[in-house]
Amino acid sequence: MADSLPWLTVKDLLWFVYLYPFRIAAATLPRGLLYALARLADPLVQYRSRRGRAAAIARMIQAGISPADAQQAGRRFVSNAATRVLDDLMLRREGVSRIRATVEGLEYLDEGIARGRGVLLLSAHTYASRPAKRYLAAQGYPILTVRNRQPPDALMGRVGARWLQPRYMEFLHGVIQDEVYIQDPECSLKILKRLRAGGIVNIHLDL
Repeated sequence: MADSLPWLTVKDLLWFVYLYPFRIAAATLPRGLLYALARLADPLVQYRSRRGRAAAIARMIQAGISPADAQQAGRRFVSNAATRVLDDLMLRREGVSRIRATVEGLEYLDEGIARGRGVLLLSAHTYASRPAKRYLAAQGYPILTVRNRQPPDALMGRVGARWLQPRYMEFLHGVIQDEVYIQDPECSLKILKRLRAGGIVNIHLDL
C-alpha cells in the first residue's frame, strides 16, 4: 500500500510542523494564546475538512438526524479535533495539573468496579477522551486504552507513513501513557489481565 502513496502530501507537512516547530513553540507560549490561535484557525480547518465533514453529515442525516443538527455536529466535531491537538500538547507540557472537570455517571463506574470483574468502557472519538482519561486516572481510575498503532490515513504520503506517523504515535504515547496496541500479539491477554484485576479498559467503537 505504501508504494501507491504519493511521496509528500499536505498532511505530511502539517504533521512535520506540529511535531517540530509548533510543539517547540508551544512549550513556552501561554496556553490562552495557543487556544486563541486555534479559534482563529477554525475557518481554515473547516475548509480543509469540508469533504470529510460533508460525508459524515450525509451519514448522520441517513441515520435520522435532522440536517440542521447534523451540520452543527459536523462543524463541532472538526473544531474539537483541532482543539484536541492542543490538548495533547498541554497534557505533555503540564500533565493533569490544570484539568478541571465534572464527571457525570461516575456512580455507574464505581458500581462496575465494585463487582470485581473489571469494566469495559465503549466510546467514540466525539469528546475530549485523552484529558478525561488522564483526569480519571489522577482521581484513582486508571484506564487502559486500546489503540491502533498504524491507523489508516488516506491523506498521508510516503514521508508521513515512514517517518512522521511513527513519531506522532510516540508523541501520543507520552500523552495517553496507559495503552495497548491492537498490533501487539499480547493485546487480548493484556486486556483480560486488566479486567481480571478489576480494572478499566476503554475501546473506541470507531477504532
